[in-house]
Amino acid sequence: DGTANCSTTKVTELPEYIVTFKNGSLSVAKKDLTIIPEPVVTTYGEAIILDLNYNYDTTGISNNTDFLANISEAHNTTFFKDNTLALINRFVAVVNGENLLDLLDGGSWMATENTISNRFVAVVNEMDLIDVEVEDFANYFENRFVAVVNRFVAVVNGEDLLTGEVAFENRFVAVVNEGDLGVGDDGNDYSRVFALLNADDDSETGGSVSTFYSLNLITGLDVTPEPEVHYSYPGAYFAPIGANFNITYDSSTIMVNPATLTVETGDLIIDQGSIIDTSLISTTIEGYKYDETQDDVFPEGISYIFEDANGVEYTEGASGVYFIRIEEPQNYTISEDDSQFGVLYVNPTGNNLRKIRTYLDCVEENFSDPDGLFYIANYRYENPNDETIYIAVGPENQLTGTAPYLGELPFIFLPGEGIFQIRFDGSDGKILKWELTSRNSTHKSSTTSSANANSNKCDSGIAGTSISFVLYPNPVSGLLYIDQNVSEVVTLDIFDFYGILYLNTTLDGRNGPITHEINMAGYPEGMYFIRITTKDDVHVYTVVKD
Repeated sequence: DGTANCSTTKVTELPEYIVTFKNGSLSVAKKDLTIIPEPVVTTYGEAIILDLNYNYDTTGISNNTDFLANISEAHNTTFFKDNTLALINRFVAVVNGENLLDLLDGGSWMATENTISNRFVAVVNEMDLIDVEVEDFANYFENRFVAVVNRFVAVVNGEDLLTGEVAFENRFVAVVNEGDLGVGDDGNDYSRVFALLNADDDSETGGSVSTFYSLNLITGLDVTPEPEVHYSYPGAYFAPIGANFNITYDSSTIMVNPATLTVETGDLIIDQGSIIDTSLISTTIEGYKYDETQDDVFPEGISYIFEDANGVEYTEGASGVYFIRIEEPQNYTISEDDSQFGVLYVNPTGNNLRKIRTYLDCVEENFSDPDGLFYIANYRYENPNDETIYIAVGPENQLTGTAPYLGELPFIFLPGEGIFQIRFDGSDGKILKWELTSRNSTHKSSTTSSANANSNKCDSGIAGTSISFVLYPNPVSGLLYIDQNVSEVVTLDIFDFYGILYLNTTLDGRNGPITHEINMAGYPEGMYFIRITTKDDVHVYTVVKD
């Protein structure tokens, strides 16, 4: 009927409270941060790029990837745009009786824009270096900074710059990215930050200390003998975010491996007991780094090494064949695979030497020769000495006359007899002469053997024609065939160009004529000497392996 039913509820009275609000404080503790470069293993001549590690406790950090990126990116903005490093030139560990590494340990580096822009020494591979001499540290231990007059460089403690202990009129204010480094109490500790300054940074001489950049420092670029290494030190962290950290710095190592040079040396022939004139050795060297030249890398001249095939070094008075190598210079190694080493040939001397005699055995006709050289001169030599004689192609070992020709003269004369062929044009009375000058006792004597179209033909059965053995094919790539027409057991020796013995065996021709097979497939490419010794003679043949 529209009447409301009501119930009665007892209300308990509460005591009165007075609530007041009071301001408090929020304290944010600095986080410990250690900055250390990554270790570097590089090759001399390559640009050195230092990657910095930022080590801190990640506890409580919800997104460490972004947190680390903020730290790294802020630091990167304080570096100069190019790959500029400070290099302690001719680094030594001890300066004025103090250990320089102890001084640098835990330190970081920065430099004025003026220093970076005007004082760097450019090297190749997009790397600029500011040279810091060891002398720049000479008085640091006593005076905390030192200005080196002759180079106008100062190594300065960063804290001294801010406290005014360094005699510059204005404390720098607008630094990197218009930051507030040095303005009032910025909360940063610069006691372990070193600064590189120039004399014209001083406002009293017209300059001003305005902009600083972080700068990584290294103690060397040269190759050092193991276990020695170079050291790297990080650039100072003075981005504004740095005020949130207790920053410490640590050093790392740089190991520089040698770069590779490719060397080519020429041949040289001397007499036993002669002094080696190294200026006569043609030498080509490639692979220099940092725009260096031969004078830079070999300031005292190239030092040559002469060793035989067994690694025995040449001594004055010896004879034989020796490779011509060079000593490896600082910062480089020499490629054995890509280099070509010449040969030193040392001829024996003495009263017992006998001259080498030359002969024209016969002339073959080959009217199908594509070059119009229709005649083949079969020359022979006899070396009556027990040692190999070396006569360079030139005034003492040459082909003369009026006949055009193709072919190469021997310049290595093994003991015994050797033969070779020269193609020539003997028409119209043209003559080909082989002139050879060799030592006979204490003096030299010459012999000449001439060939023309009317010389004795090889098929005429002339006595003295060397047909006891026929070797083919030449050049050879696999099997070398030797036709033996001597009915006896003979000795076969195969030497390479440097006198190394590859094969010593016997050939049995008692049931001959017979053809022998010698497998040269595994021999390195090059020239080989085939020496066949019978009971009466020694025959030497030249074969090319390709």
